Amino acid sequence: MSRHPVTARGIRGGAAALALAFAASVAHAQPPSTSGPGRATEGADAAFEASIAEGEGAHAARTATLMVLAARDTPDAVLRDARALLAEAGTLVDPDGYEREARARGLPPESAEAMAAILPITHPELSLVVVVGVNSPTRPTLVSLAYHDPFGLRMLDEDHPIAGGVMTGSARVRALAEARLALAVVTRPVGGLQEVGGGVVPGERAPGLAVHVGVAAGAGIGTRDFELATGTGVLALGTTVFPAAAMQLSVDVEPTARGQETLGFDLEYQTSFGLVTTDMRVDGSLRETGSRSQRIVAALRLLHRFDEALDAPSLTLSLAWSALSFSSIAPVTLPDYGLQGPVLAIGVIVPFAGGAASLVLVPEAQWVALVGDSLAALGASPNGFALGGSARLRVRLLDQLFGELAVRESHAFLETASPGGGRDVERFATVRLEYRP
Repeated sequence: MSRHPVTARGIRGGAAALALAFAASVAHAQPPSTSGPGRATEGADAAFEASIAEGEGAHAARTATLMVLAARDTPDAVLRDARALLAEAGTLVDPDGYEREARARGLPPESAEAMAAILPITHPELSLVVVVGVNSPTRPTLVSLAYHDPFGLRMLDEDHPIAGGVMTGSARVRALAEARLALAVVTRPVGGLQEVGGGVVPGERAPGLAVHVGVAAGAGIGTRDFELATGTGVLALGTTVFPAAAMQLSVDVEPTARGQETLGFDLEYQTSFGLVTTDMRVDGSLRETGSRSQRIVAALRLLHRFDEALDAPSLTLSLAWSALSFSSIAPVTLPDYGLQGPVLAIGVIVPFAGGAASLVLVPEAQWVALVGDSLAALGASPNGFALGGSARLRVRLLDQLFGELAVRESHAFLETASPGGGRDVERFATVRLEYRP
């Protein structure tokens, strides 16, 4: 005779716990049948069904809703079979939004910690959570069903035999009866979890930090204009629209998972490719040469969300170091140069469409602390400044994939020994994809 262990922990109410443990033990008093339910199994299942009749009647006042989640390495076929069966016990709730939010917080969706922190807020009317697991990811012979209340309190663990990724006939009857019984005993007394003990108070944030890493890449267009007054005249550069590429690495650290504050680090690189400039030489001849316009920025960022709601607007404050350069393959009248200095940026993030999209506006100011030897030799001084900003429209495409349209413009103003000064204008527009596992 083989038995599968039954655990009943945290059931609300002593009578409910006794009924559940007794009914489950009766249901497993007979060995499971692989060819279909026999007389003994039918009797046990009938006793199991009868034990929950009263509870079902009390629970019928509200619609029973279930969320079925997969434990790690659970095959899709096993999960689909469990969902199809449990749909007979109540209305299934789509878990995609919850799973996406749990992963965004750095929490496994099947963990009690994630359930306690998220479900009371996002699914306040949810009745039951069932986590489906297997004893082997490659050749499973048992499926485990772990029943939780919406606050992460585990009530029951059950194992059932499977063949070909589906539960056998008698196992299906017992699993369905277990689900109905769990639904019958899941109630929420006045006063919440404080009256029954255990669990996490609804709405209380999950402890611990969360770390998110994003990698983005894209392509677009750009332009560059430069003028500098010198003792011999004005040096000027003007480009037509050129192709551009962009890459970015972002690391976000949340001291409290999905709390209102986030510390971030961004490393961004933008460059032209295929840019050809035409230089007018002293003798009046023209010369074309390959050139490159580049920008690299390293930034530390602080984000504050105005409300605990995940789709609330946010304010960002960042301190960065920016390096903007222009160079040519062959020597030209305008020498290679670079403008570097610290950048202060204050931005706002406005989510919309339920958090599926957001608009990011970031004005910035830069002190041009370094102009390079070539511009210094032409009379430029390292006391300039730049004003600019960026706008981004960000849309969630998949669970871990985002699309982004980014537009940026900056105007740098330089002091020179000659009247007229200097200026540098850069413009970039790119379309990017970002992957955030």
